[in-house]
Amino acid sequence: MRTWLLLYLSFFIVISQVKSQSFIFETKNLRTLLNHKGDLFFDPLTFVPGFEIPKNSGKHSIYAGQLWIGGSDLATGKILSSGQTYRQTVESWFGGPISQIYTGFYDSVFHATKAQVTNHLANYTNPGYIPPTNFSFWPAKGIVPNGEPTNMAPFRDLNGDGQYSPFDGDHPKVIGNSSAYFIFNDVRDSIPPQGDPCCLGIDVNSYIYDLSYVNPLLENTLFMNYKLINRSNRTYEDVFFGIWLDPDLGNWNDDYIGCDTSSNIFFVYNGDNDDDPPNGYGINPPAQGIIFLSDPLYSFMAYRGTPDSVDGSPVTEEDFYNYLSARWRDGSHLTYGADGLVTTNPKTNFLYSGNGWTEEGEGNPAGDRRMVGSVGPFTLSPGDSICLDAAMLFFWDNSVNNFQNRDSLIKQAKRIRTFYDKNSMSCFNPFPSLASIAADKRNFRFDVYPNPSHEKAIIHLQESLPGDIEILIYDEVGRQCLKLNGPDLGTKIELNLDALPSGLYVIQLSTSLGLETKKFMIE
Repeated sequence: MRTWLLLYLSFFIVISQVKSQSFIFETKNLRTLLNHKGDLFFDPLTFVPGFEIPKNSGKHSIYAGQLWIGGSDLATGKILSSGQTYRQTVESWFGGPISQIYTGFYDSVFHATKAQVTNHLANYTNPGYIPPTNFSFWPAKGIVPNGEPTNMAPFRDLNGDGQYSPFDGDHPKVIGNSSAYFIFNDVRDSIPPQGDPCCLGIDVNSYIYDLSYVNPLLENTLFMNYKLINRSNRTYEDVFFGIWLDPDLGNWNDDYIGCDTSSNIFFVYNGDNDDDPPNGYGINPPAQGIIFLSDPLYSFMAYRGTPDSVDGSPVTEEDFYNYLSARWRDGSHLTYGADGLVTTNPKTNFLYSGNGWTEEGEGNPAGDRRMVGSVGPFTLSPGDSICLDAAMLFFWDNSVNNFQNRDSLIKQAKRIRTFYDKNSMSCFNPFPSLASIAADKRNFRFDVYPNPSHEKAIIHLQESLPGDIEILIYDEVGRQCLKLNGPDLGTKIELNLDALPSGLYVIQLSTSLGLETKKFMIE
């Protein structure tokens, strides 16, 4: 059996042909830049904005984004954080996993599509078939002798042997229409801004996916999953994880920001009802937000773009941590009302949280904004991980004004949370079979009974399916054992299993609507 390690060694001599430090990820209605070091929505070399929505419009709602994380070393009490903005000075995030030997292999954004998976499963047993190059390079398993983690990018292990081998049918896990994976860390080559230790020792596994074809509700939404792993020998407490954004909603100089805790969203909207050209969205401009799906919003903060004030740009590790934990740079807590700096006002964790406290309500001049929302606190012992889901969402009805688009964005966030909860999408456990939901929203999940089976089994479909249906059965080492196909097979399909020995099998059912698999036993 060919393992991922053998594939890695075999293909390494041509890696330069497929390596790409930045990648353009597209959905039905948006186009965005992703970078292997974790930079979101912009090119850190050219500083060109990369979150274009609607696609092909030339309009951008976000200039830049990045992950922030901070916590307290339990043994020393020292605050450590890794926060990145535009990479002008100190860098906090670096490509690849933490390792003793870094080859440059991970200076890539790895990408796979549903169409590739469907074709691969239909052909991998054919003589002479070669898996797609991106399947062969999919970083499912790390090189352990180099100090890399054993398991990295999610994949479907068709025969259950714990290895990643596309020649045996294994393939990248793809949610929806397409998915992208990249991994980065806060250790390699870092220069500490404040002494030693410089960093937390965190690997970040990033997984971006597209569900825009599933439901019109999701056409302006980008889903994001992050798994953060503590690979240091230190325990951290009061850990916060945040997503930082520089939101330039069209014209960068006329924005407002805010949050809504009932829908777990923080957002940007236009300060007036005309987003000025040449980069603006025009009359009745849209709203853009980000929603945490797996965890409640802990805090929402914003700051000025200069480092010379208590509410200015973060510089030190404590600055980044303070913004993650609802505090200003001097350690004072955010307060409710005005600009959040009045120390005699009640403490709050949420800047401009609505219910009377908004930027327009305070009479603020619109302008350029930078903001961060966080979740937590967590405790991270050595080897512990945090798994988080989030989504970028955009709403634009050009028949209503800027404030109405903001309010509709909040309602949209609640609908997306309902969709997320209904489909049990939390951090892939259970992993959603959303690739099986077609554009007409049919769901053809099926049951197999009895399970375990003996000489016969029944495939029970939830509804009759149009067009040709193909049913393939594979044994536990990935060999095809049975094939059945034809039009309109009905909702109950009988399988004759008397020629198959006892063991574990996989049924793969595919139609024009998609593909679904299920395991069963023969006794």
